[in-house]
Amino acid sequence: MSRKEGQFALAISAYNKGQFTSLKAACTRYDAPYSTTYDRVKGAIPQRDFRPRNQKLTDLEESALIQWMLSMEAKGLPVRKDSIRQMTDLLLEKRTGVGRIIVGKCWVDNFIKRHDSLRTKYTRKYDYKRAKCEDPTIIRDWFRLVHNIVAKYGIL
Repeated sequence: MSRKEGQFALAISAYNKGQFTSLKAACTRYDAPYSTTYDRVKGAIPQRDFRPRNQKLTDLEESALIQWMLSMEAKGLPVRKDSIRQMTDLLLEKRTGVGRIIVGKCWVDNFIKRHDSLRTKYTRKYDYKRAKCEDPTIIRDWFRLVHNIVAKYGIL
């Protein structure tokens, strides 16, 4: 929940509990814009939660795309925006059976903004010396040496 959403929620909650005589007073206290808070009380949906009818991906496809992105990041392979766009185009092509459907230029940025679990990051170059030190055979040999020394000298 963003800071603004929290302000709206606090103002509405305080007003509903009767801590303030008017919604305007609650909005002033919690520094929340009155018109937006009033709209929320009347049932308006936050803009970021609004699902347009012409939405490109289904909810299931969006969650699959998010899982793919997070799994790639967990493996140390950050996903670039062009890769997200290509994967989205592939999902659309598979679902519709129509030729290449291309998402818009700002679609990926808006997709990332819509989902709290996603963040953009800058990638760093991976140092060759560092990568060489992370070689599993070198690490395994080092631990084997430590194990032998512990066994040889009876170190606990």
